[in-house]
Amino acid sequence: MPDARTEKELNFMAPDKVGLLNEISKSLADAGVNIVSLTAYEMDGNASFMMVTSDSSKASEVLGSKGYKVDLNEVVLYELENKIGAMTSVTDKLAAAGINMRYMYGTTGTPDTPALLVFASDNNAKAVEVLNS
Repeated sequence: MPDARTEKELNFMAPDKVGLLNEISKSLADAGVNIVSLTAYEMDGNASFMMVTSDSSKASEVLGSKGYKVDLNEVVLYELENKIGAMTSVTDKLAAAGINMRYMYGTTGTPDTPALLVFASDNNAKAVEVLNS
């Protein structure tokens, strides 16, 4: 059974330094928040983060208390089989429905576990409907 759903993604920036991800992950773990998916990169001395957690409200509070300005954005989470062509089946459906992707990241899992896609589109509600049909 397909399982596409919307969730909140946390977006924030911080001055880049050694150990920054360790500090962030420890703060979230200490608050009982699991990081479900994460992408992070450095540009011009700043670290930029996009992450989905098990509790976006609590994670936002924790990160806010550390001085980070956190924006919450709606994204779609979708699990799919980790096999050749799985991404094509997703993108075929979204393209046929006229849904434009803004960005995507995810995990590949292992052959025995599903991959997790995180993405934002021009119509997340429609994307969920299309992927769950």
